[in-house]
Amino acid sequence: MPTKDNTIMSHERCKKHRTPERKARERKEYTELSQSAPIQIMVRQWYQKNGLQFPPSQSGKKSANSTAFDTMTTVYQACANEMAVLQHSPWCALFTTNELKALSYMSDTYEYRSSTNADNGIACTIMKDLTAQLDAATARLKGGRGPVTPGSTLYFSHKGMISRLVQHLGLFSRAPSHHLDPSNPGRLCVAGDRQFRSSTVLPFGANFAAVLHQCGGDKSGQLKLLTLYNEMPVKIAGCSSSFCDLNEFMQFYGSATCPVDVICPLKK
Repeated sequence: MPTKDNTIMSHERCKKHRTPERKARERKEYTELSQSAPIQIMVRQWYQKNGLQFPPSQSGKKSANSTAFDTMTTVYQACANEMAVLQHSPWCALFTTNELKALSYMSDTYEYRSSTNADNGIACTIMKDLTAQLDAATARLKGGRGPVTPGSTLYFSHKGMISRLVQHLGLFSRAPSHHLDPSNPGRLCVAGDRQFRSSTVLPFGANFAAVLHQCGGDKSGQLKLLTLYNEMPVKIAGCSSSFCDLNEFMQFYGSATCPVDVICPLKK
């Protein structure tokens, strides 16, 4: 694997040691929620109102309820993806607003748990590369050899790495929460103000940027780092604001270890 792939695609090696048991633990909350009374009632009502035949039970295979739920979520994903790309989708007409809210919450739960598993520390490879580049840029600026025009380094990766980076930086860290209404078996209550929404945290083109600023205009000027997520300034772990003093940033991330072989050991 090329060196930069080891930086921006390091999460791929983690997939190689995720056992079925571990995957089941990561999906536990999502699976339990999909089997809860409110979701099962919602699925049956969705089949009925759209004139669909509920799948029959098959011995030794997935339950009819599970198959029906998978079908509904597949159609929901088609709706969500086409809306993101085309701004319209005929699939969305098959859902009520409440059904879309419930499925959106379930997607948030799944994505959040997937990004907060034991290997989210693998995003340290990104931060290690960033601190090395900041060290080099600082040396150029202090030596009077800074570029006349701003320079940039761009990396492209997958949602798996971006989601781990989000958690590594302490962004949107409050878990989605819900509760079941004991007085109404068909009612699912979810937090409307939740921090983690997969549609906004992990959209197509999700991105993180760190922009180095030299305040004062000369080589003795203070160095600051502006951190942005999806083009919006964000305060990350280790910094007191989104416009972070470079020394503060480097004290937190510069000396951090990145034991890739410990975080995601490859099977021999």
